[in-house]
Amino acid sequence: MHTYRELQLGLPERKPPGGDNFPADVHKARAWIGVLPRANLTVTSDMLEKALVDLNQCRWPGKRRLAVLEVLRPVVMEIVAALHKQCENVAIPLALPKARVFERLQRLEAGLALGYRIAVVEMCAPSGKRPLLGRRKVATALARSAWHAARCLQHAYFIYRQPPAGTWAQLHRVHAFARSAGLAEQKVEDRLAGKRVRVGGTYAGALLMALSNPYRFSQREQQELADLSERLAPLLVLRDARSDPDQLAVSIGADRGPGYVAAEREEDDDARLWVDLAPLRERVEAAIAEAREGVARIALGERQVLAVAAELLARLRDGWERSQARSTRRLAAGHQLDTAIGISGLHFHLSGLVDFETFLRKAGESTGEQAGRAVWAHAAVDAGRVPLQRAEVIDQSLGGYQLRWAADQGVRARVGELIGLALATEEADRQWMLGVIRWLRYEDDGAVEAGIQLLSRRVRPVALRWVDGGGEAKPLRGVEYEPVSGSSEGALHLGAASMQATGPGQIEVLRLAETVDIDQPAPLRELAEVPAVAENAGDYVLLVAQRQERVA
Repeated sequence: MHTYRELQLGLPERKPPGGDNFPADVHKARAWIGVLPRANLTVTSDMLEKALVDLNQCRWPGKRRLAVLEVLRPVVMEIVAALHKQCENVAIPLALPKARVFERLQRLEAGLALGYRIAVVEMCAPSGKRPLLGRRKVATALARSAWHAARCLQHAYFIYRQPPAGTWAQLHRVHAFARSAGLAEQKVEDRLAGKRVRVGGTYAGALLMALSNPYRFSQREQQELADLSERLAPLLVLRDARSDPDQLAVSIGADRGPGYVAAEREEDDDARLWVDLAPLRERVEAAIAEAREGVARIALGERQVLAVAAELLARLRDGWERSQARSTRRLAAGHQLDTAIGISGLHFHLSGLVDFETFLRKAGESTGEQAGRAVWAHAAVDAGRVPLQRAEVIDQSLGGYQLRWAADQGVRARVGELIGLALATEEADRQWMLGVIRWLRYEDDGAVEAGIQLLSRRVRPVALRWVDGGGEAKPLRGVEYEPVSGSSEGALHLGAASMQATGPGQIEVLRLAETVDIDQPAPLRELAEVPAVAENAGDYVLLVAQRQERVA
């Protein structure tokens, strides 16, 4: 059975156990767990990691290995959860101490996935046939191995990193063997997962999550994405042969998924597995079209209806394109762009390397002490304090860019952050474009890749202030842009930081004379009606406001 041979590929060399090895005995394992110093997370996690490594490097009867892993698993998962909590709500990329914590939890989870896979190999030795009376135990080990491998993928997505080497290969091999053994759809009770788990569902959910590109979602949204992918997995059809050009290849002999972005979904005519998204896409499109009050509903079976935010479902669907089915033609790449990440840095460079206080003074907004300061006190801020990051263009289209920053650029960015793009040149008056980071991935070498949606090829710095008749609010940084598509006559398109940019009254836009595009004459001050929120990403909002009157 070739799937059994493949299941053994990449396993560590195992030797007969000695007196110093971790005991493959349930009672001794329970006693060992009972004296773990649980109050010391570092020591406990180190001891558990060493125990898993030791178990996985020794030969044991498969059923004994499975029994011991079932004893170890709850405490390992408890420690993994505690380590994960230490890395929540922290800046990405992780600082070195947190990165080491995350690497530890990944090794623990991977150790469990590997251990259960070895148990399957041992229980089905030497021919690969499951034992006559051991179907349930083999199914349990397969389900556990697949579930932990899928969690290793999710951990990597959470910190926007590539999955650890071997993770996809492990998942492919476990699923392939489960299918050949007739166990892929057997449900296994899993108290830690809080449900019954089957290898086929776990695998399909992992494929669907990858095809939806988890690097496009915030950390908070990723858990929703994982749950949604698993719920929708039964609607995903896996085929052994291609029957439609739109079906996506899964190279199950390689250590990679189906491709996170369209550019990574290469043709593989020799693939042994194909993903057919047509039935799922049909259900999703219908649910989005019939959504009420922002909620879409999908019937998953008898008396089972999945209710999900239509916006999240639409973003899930948007990742399902093939490399040949893009909405915009790809153009030549290989050149470099300077980038300004975040609205503060972008405003600084658009304004001619001046800080916001100086921008307001030039716009005639400073009062009191600031207004009385000498002109020489308002010199431009050193550009080194708000540096640009130079990126290589990997791929581009009329709709955006795929960029890569080398590790030495020190990029720190988030999904959904505004970004300025300009040709890499020393010219001070270069033309800036406006984009938004739609997906983000940190490479093992410290480099960063990102997918940028292009919002505008024309952007200028502005200050925004709400005017409601009861006093004037504090001005906020903003950018004004001309959208690449969907522009409406007489409308202002604005970007500003967070929902602080919204208010109850009219909005006033302040511009500088030297930054006004002469091809698009505009007043230095302008009032607009209460704007509508076109997009709220948390860190910024995109606003559309109808012009009202000119005040300057």
